[in-house]
Amino acid sequence: MTRDNFWNNNESAQKVITEVNDIKGKLEPLARLGKSVDDLQAMLELAAEEPADTHEQHEAEMQRDVTKVLADLDTFELKTFLNGPHDKCNCIFTINAGAGGTEAQDWAEMLSRMYGRWFDSRGWKWEVTDALQGDTAGLKTVTFRVEGENAYGFCKAERGTATGVWNSSSTLGSAISAPLLTFLMKFSLRAQCTENQGDCNEIWLRP
Repeated sequence: MTRDNFWNNNESAQKVITEVNDIKGKLEPLARLGKSVDDLQAMLELAAEEPADTHEQHEAEMQRDVTKVLADLDTFELKTFLNGPHDKCNCIFTINAGAGGTEAQDWAEMLSRMYGRWFDSRGWKWEVTDALQGDTAGLKTVTFRVEGENAYGFCKAERGTATGVWNSSSTLGSAISAPLLTFLMKFSLRAQCTENQGDCNEIWLRP
């Protein structure tokens, strides 16, 4: 990056900068975790020299700090697993109701709300780019565009085909004896990188 000709090829330079930022994004949390562990060790040594009647207070404070460090460690560990070539990408996330009629379409709509809250909890930007209403209720299909750190890496774990059983009496009324209805929910994903890299602009992954 310090070479005089570094910016001669802007596309190549941007790729290097992205790689450097990715490496920093992994190393800096590790350094913070190391510092937190060192701070805990120092606190433990200092607390040992304090009067016995203060130990309970110090223990409570350290317990809070240890809990936070462990949570940060879990987050860091999870991110280290997201090392696939497209894990850092944004993604297109689609829910298809599949077979099962109104019940499956109703469930697809409930899932769309659940995933929307999940996207929010991760701090991702998202929008519904396409939706097809069900015959009488719910959704036949809904597509989200999700933007954020490791959006594709996390979302790809959701892909696949799920089979659910819907008790039709919950819809028709408990007084009516009706068989259980089985419906299928299908999930498909498309990875779409934030960078203009032709090798990962359009990658379909199907169950």
